[in-house]
Amino acid sequence: MGGKQSVAFVIVVFLPLFATATHADEKSGWAMSAGIGASLIKDRDGNETFEGHGFGYTWGVEYRFSKQWAFGIDLFSLGSASDTFNSVDTTIDVGGMDLRGRIIFPMSENVEIYGRLGFAGYFADVDPGTNNLGEDAVSLGLGLDIDRSEHFTIRIEGRYFDGRRDESGALLTAGFNYRF
Repeated sequence: MGGKQSVAFVIVVFLPLFATATHADEKSGWAMSAGIGASLIKDRDGNETFEGHGFGYTWGVEYRFSKQWAFGIDLFSLGSASDTFNSVDTTIDVGGMDLRGRIIFPMSENVEIYGRLGFAGYFADVDPGTNNLGEDAVSLGLGLDIDRSEHFTIRIEGRYFDGRRDESGALLTAGFNYRF
């Protein structure tokens, strides 16, 4: 695990300890979320760069400790993207899992913005080429939640994945969050 990944892992693992110092509110507890949207997969190899756009998704569960803190795990896919890479038509399919924390900033009674930091493990299936390359990345994100009812929230979120070997990805989704 590299330096950036180690720092992110420590922050995400110890985030719940700091969250318990604040008081719980009506939004505390378990929730699930899902979203779909546009993705970007980028891989640099020497002077060549693969840059393809796709369609991805995310699905996850989290526990919200307080008004400001939540911790969760997500499955994600950046989908399939195609580009000419080293003069060869190439398709890359990326999917993985993200362990993350969210820091939440209430803007009003029904609107919140948040930042997220996590540690992602992912697999990249490259055609033609090597299949199922397992890697890790730091994940960063920003989002907006708009409450529609006591349990249902509309969510717009952007995520950036910074892999350790000149690989990166992005996912911009629209979806929902459902609090139990």
